Amino acid sequence: MEASKAGGYDLGDIARHIDGKGVVIFTLPSGGSIRDTGKELFYSTHDEKAHGVALAYAALKWGKNIAQEQGKILFHKAPEVQREQEKGWYR
Repeated sequence: MEASKAGGYDLGDIARHIDGKGVVIFTLPSGGSIRDTGKELFYSTHDEKAHGVALAYAALKWGKNIAQEQGKILFHKAPEVQREQEKGWYR
């Protein structure tokens, strides 16, 4: 475990491990957890700190291309990028 910071806040020691299916699981000292499946992030809804850390992590991973649902954050391409790709303008 190592001390971590996000958004300037000390998060304490965050435990992390990878399960048998390749999902990265982060466990916060507050008891919340974040699971990164590669395409989606799931976080503990009972822990407000887990939600904030998951949002910061998603922003680092995908930038502004995120969509939120209850307990879940996923990659979502911006509509203008999708249109450019369809027309072959995007590189």
